[in-house]
Amino acid sequence: MKKLSAVLMLFTFSLASSAELHRWVDAQGHVYYSDQAPSGFFKHQKVLPAQHAAAAPVSDIRENSAAPKTLVDKELEFRKRRIEAEEARIKQEKERATDNAARQNCTLAKNDLKNLQEGGRLVRYDERGERAFLTDHEREARAEEAEKAVEQWCGQKNAQK
Repeated sequence: MKKLSAVLMLFTFSLASSAELHRWVDAQGHVYYSDQAPSGFFKHQKVLPAQHAAAAPVSDIRENSAAPKTLVDKELEFRKRRIEAEEARIKQEKERATDNAARQNCTLAKNDLKNLQEGGRLVRYDERGERAFLTDHEREARAEEAEKAVEQWCGQKNAQK
């Protein structure tokens, strides 16, 4: 069985190597490639040896012929569109996540600023873990930091609201 398949493969390759490729240009200037000689008169006609048959420019055949797209072309276009759609979806999700994080940070910064400006008693924990009330000077310093955070996360327009 192995010998038979090897003989068939050699026979197939020998036929392919002896094949000729015909190239011709019609009256409108369209270039055609075929394994059979054209019938009729054409501007230019060449017979290319088999070694050039494999290297025939596929783009010339597709661009110059009015043939519909092949299934392979359609599949490649479909895959390309699918990859582009997936990349766009991922980009949109990243932008949405960034926007959500910015909104959350803005809300937190506004709440912090509001707590500091209301004037209630605020505490901090010292290095021993004990509660200590904020002094007026510490409150003002933290309020300035909170205003900067609001400007950073909410922008100039929202910082005044």
